Amino acid sequence: MVMRKKLILDAARKLYNEYGLPNVTIRQIAQKMQISSGNLTYHFDKRGDIICGIFEDLISVESKFLSLYKQSVLTQRQLNNLMRSHAKAMFHYRFFWIDFVQVGRENQNVQRRLDELMQNRINELDYEWANYLNQFLYLMATLNLKFNSNDFEKHFNKIEEKVFL
Repeated sequence: MVMRKKLILDAARKLYNEYGLPNVTIRQIAQKMQISSGNLTYHFDKRGDIICGIFEDLISVESKFLSLYKQSVLTQRQLNNLMRSHAKAMFHYRFFWIDFVQVGRENQNVQRRLDELMQNRINELDYEWANYLNQFLYLMATLNLKFNSNDFEKHFNKIEEKVFL
C-alpha cells in the first residue's frame, strides 16, 4: 500500500507539473495510474491530501540539501554543484512555485508550512545561497508551464550567471 501511495504521488506531481495544479483532477490522476477514482480516493480522500503528500516529499528533499550545505565548508565549485543538484530536485516540484497561490487556496496548512519553510531557509542560509534560492524560485514562478527539462540547463545557466558572476 505504501508503494501504491508513492506511485500516486509521483503520477500526480508529474501531471501538476505538466498541466498546472488547477487543470488536473482526481480522475486524471487515476487514469494516469490506470486505476479507478474510487481506488485512488481509498489512498487519498481528496486532492488536498495528495498535495500534502507531495509537499512532505519536497520537505524531505529540501532538508537533505540543507544538511549537505551545512555539513562542511564548500569550495565554490562544490557549492555550484550542490546548487545545480538542488535546482534539478526543485524542478521536480515546480508546480508548487508556479501555482503557489492555488496551493494556498486549496490547502492552507500546506501554504502555512511552505511559508515557514521558505522563511526558515532564508534565516538559516547565507546571502549567496538565499540569493540563488530566490532567483531560482522566481524563475520557476514566472516561466510558463511549457518549461521542460530540456530547457532546464539553459535557464539554470542564466541564474548561475546572475548569482555567481
